[in-house]
Amino acid sequence: MKKSLFYLSVFGALIMFQSCNKNGCTNPEADNYNPDAKSEDFSCAYTGNVFFWCNPQVSDSLNSLGHSILRFEVGGDIVDSTATVSFASVAGDCGGVGVMTIPQSFTGNNEWKYKWRVKGDNFVTLYEGFVTIPGGDCAEVELGYP
Repeated sequence: MKKSLFYLSVFGALIMFQSCNKNGCTNPEADNYNPDAKSEDFSCAYTGNVFFWCNPQVSDSLNSLGHSILRFEVGGDIVDSTATVSFASVAGDCGGVGVMTIPQSFTGNNEWKYKWRVKGDNFVTLYEGFVTIPGGDCAEVELGYP
């Protein structure tokens, strides 16, 4: 009887220990935050945005150089495109009119660094650089004269 009680106690303690050490995402800013997680397992997922913009004079200049369409590449993939004549803003605002806002999802860190390119007609690279996109926020890329 004492042996059975001992094994039952050990089994109960193991179950309690396992439930106390639940792994998961412990960052409340993450898309997949788990309030029951007690231990971080680096599975946190985030969504952030990068937005590209230029003023009307730059848009006109790109158009006059023969670039009627702009293609946006983030992380090695062309993710969107727009007509150059509709790509202009007096002040860039994430999600605003005349800007290109591109959402990106990533796991692990709460920010992620991406290589980006903007390509014109014939897929000519007009601009390129790196941007760090914070989870839950927007990163800005303003395009100047080519």
